[in-house]
Amino acid sequence: MDSILIYGSIGRMEEMRHLFAGESYEVLETDTLGGLYELIRKKAPYLLLMGFSGRGEGGADIVREIRKESSIPILVLMEQNAEGEKIEMLEAGADDCLSYADCSPLELLARAKSRLRRYTRMSCDTKEHLYRVNDLVINDISKRVFVGKQEIKLTPIEYEIVKLLVQEKGKVLSISQIYEAIWHMKPIGADNTIAVHIHHIREKLEENPREPKYIKAVWGTGYKAG
Repeated sequence: MDSILIYGSIGRMEEMRHLFAGESYEVLETDTLGGLYELIRKKAPYLLLMGFSGRGEGGADIVREIRKESSIPILVLMEQNAEGEKIEMLEAGADDCLSYADCSPLELLARAKSRLRRYTRMSCDTKEHLYRVNDLVINDISKRVFVGKQEIKLTPIEYEIVKLLVQEKGKVLSISQIYEAIWHMKPIGADNTIAVHIHHIREKLEENPREPKYIKAVWGTGYKAG
C-alpha cells in the first residue's frame, strides 16, 4: 500500500487525513520534528504533505534538512498565500507549494496522486532508455543522471524536468508546456515554480550556472536542452 506522511498543524490537515485514507493510502502522521525525521528514515513513505499556518515555523529549514537525506516528493500546504514564502519553500527543495485558500481538497489529492505515481514509477520501470546531451546522460531505468563520470543527485521533480527537456533536445518548451507535462495541472503560477526548479537544476548540473551548457533559457519563450 502506498503511504503518505502528514506533518503539520493547520486545520485542513484533518480533512486531508480522511481524504487520503478514503483513497486507500496508508496515512502516517506526526506533529514533531523528531517523529518526522524518524518516519522518513524508518517507513520510507512515498510522499510528504507538510502544513504550516504562518511565519516563524522554519518550514524551509525543515525541507532543507530532509533533502540532505531523502528525495521523497514534498508538497507544502500553507495557510497564508504569500508568494515569497512559497518561493522560499521551492528553493529549499519542495516539489510544490500551495495555499489551501487557493487549492481545493480534490485538487490537492490529484497533485498528490500525480507525485505518487511518478515516485513509484521511478522504482518500477524495466525498459532501459538512455538520453544524452553533450556529456549529460540520463539512464531512465536506474533513474540516475551523470555529467561525465559524476553522478548528479536530483529530486523526482528535477529529474522529470531534465528528462523532459533532454527527450525534446533542441526543442524550446514553454513554461506552460513544462508545467502541464510535469504537474498535469493548468499552469497557474507556473512561472515562479518552473524558474525555481530550473535554478536548482542548473546549480547541480552546470559548472557555471550563469552560463548554462545543458539547460538554456530562450527569453520570452521557455527552455531547451542543449
